[in-house]
Amino acid sequence: MFGKRFGKRRPQDRLETQFTSMIDVVFLLLIFFMCTLKFKILESKIATHLPVDRGAQQTFEKLEPVEPMRIALSMRGETCVCALNGSAIGTMPEARDRLYQRLAAIRRASPESEAEIAPDPTVSHGHVIGVLDECMRADVAEVRFAAALPPLRRRS
Repeated sequence: MFGKRFGKRRPQDRLETQFTSMIDVVFLLLIFFMCTLKFKILESKIATHLPVDRGAQQTFEKLEPVEPMRIALSMRGETCVCALNGSAIGTMPEARDRLYQRLAAIRRASPESEAEIAPDPTVSHGHVIGVLDECMRADVAEVRFAAALPPLRRRS
């Protein structure tokens, strides 16, 4: 009809890509990623702030030794015998008040002292709980229980 073929483009209708704006965007992204980059901090590095006004002290505080409280319970026949730090207190439950008085005296002398209850495997739990009650009444900070060894069998 008009002498043109369909599907042919004219030379002035060519698509041209705009490289200038694309290069600007690439540079902006590159600058953004460079500014937000964070390097991995070493895990072994610990930030510390040491005091600068203190150094090695010439005077030392003299510490008093902490007196331990080891309470041993053992059975002699039908009675439970109580001993504190190797010295006998008496039979339980009659000696509970004497045990409390000695524990309180040690506690006043060294408030940080700890108690260790070492019952014989044959001692009933009631006597152990009675000693624990006296430790709590004397306001002992920490009470530990010593592990009792099972009775050993002789080899034949």
